[in-house]
Amino acid sequence: MNSYVKIFIGLISAALILGYFSLDTSTEEPTNPEQTLVKVNNSSDAIKKQATLTKIAEIETKIDELERKAHDKYAKILSITGPNSGKNTMRYEDNWCEPSQDLTEQDQLYAKTKMAEWKLSQGSFVESNSDNAEYFKPYEEEDLETLFRLAKNDDGLALITLSRHPDVKLETQRKAAKRLLILGYTKAGLNTLISSNLALSDMVKESDPDKSFGLLKQAFAYAEFGLMRNNLSSIAGLLLKAADAQKGKSDTDILQLTEKDFKEIGEMAKSLYNNLSANRVNLGLPKFEDIDDTKEANVYNAQRLFWYHVSLPTIIDSAIFPPRWHNIYIKKSPCFKRKWARHNFMLADEPAIKKEIAELKEQLN
Repeated sequence: MNSYVKIFIGLISAALILGYFSLDTSTEEPTNPEQTLVKVNNSSDAIKKQATLTKIAEIETKIDELERKAHDKYAKILSITGPNSGKNTMRYEDNWCEPSQDLTEQDQLYAKTKMAEWKLSQGSFVESNSDNAEYFKPYEEEDLETLFRLAKNDDGLALITLSRHPDVKLETQRKAAKRLLILGYTKAGLNTLISSNLALSDMVKESDPDKSFGLLKQAFAYAEFGLMRNNLSSIAGLLLKAADAQKGKSDTDILQLTEKDFKEIGEMAKSLYNNLSANRVNLGLPKFEDIDDTKEANVYNAQRLFWYHVSLPTIIDSAIFPPRWHNIYIKKSPCFKRKWARHNFMLADEPAIKKEIAELKEQLN
């Protein structure tokens, strides 16, 4: 080949090679500062959003845990009286505690009727019960002559009316009350006997201290008789009197009874129980021990003991009553323990949990 041609081709090739290497071979687009800032901001927003979602998830988890804690704690309280409690599946014959929570709808109605009948048999007229109130109303409207005539035939409601009638002498009221004890109207009879004993004890305290103390011990004997009959309402008057004494509103010796006194009181109560039970047999009525261990009495006593602890917490567990009474009569049954645990849960635990949940939900707004 001609040397000039070779030189010419070489120059062209060199030019092409130089031109090639002078070009920007990068495939990236030119950097734009504004675009870079947008990317950084977007990345920061994504991080913040993720952090917010994480915080929300954590709060919701805490709320779920608190709600589950409340549910589990309440379920544990219900289970104090058994695994089937609180499900409204139990029958009246079962070991139920709270009819509205434990029993079926049909058995709730039956339980209400049975409880009203039991209260009436005990002479319960103070408590809120429209059915029993209706029974007593006609007697309260009767004249005394009619009431005495009915009482002679052992009409329990007539005797109850006389035992608390304002126009009847105290001696006659007490006589009617003692008859009520034989017939089984324990609460009504003891209300009159215990309250009058305490009042008489106060009246003669200065003039005859021994008689005053004897009347006080007799009041306790009546109360223990009531406990022997499986009715915790018998100690209500003593508790109220002790509360007054504790506050300095009464100078009664009710807080001064000794172990020796309570032993004597126990003998008096036992004698009273046996004598009245024997009188019942003579009248063709069943013995006390054959009628006192009832479902209604046990449910009633659990509720009664619960209210004593709510209204008179410093008295019910004090030394006003001997250990023997607490071991035998004033026992904290599973039903009572469930009521008391539920009370404390509703009073303290539930509000605290609800408050904590509310504070967490505020953080979500």
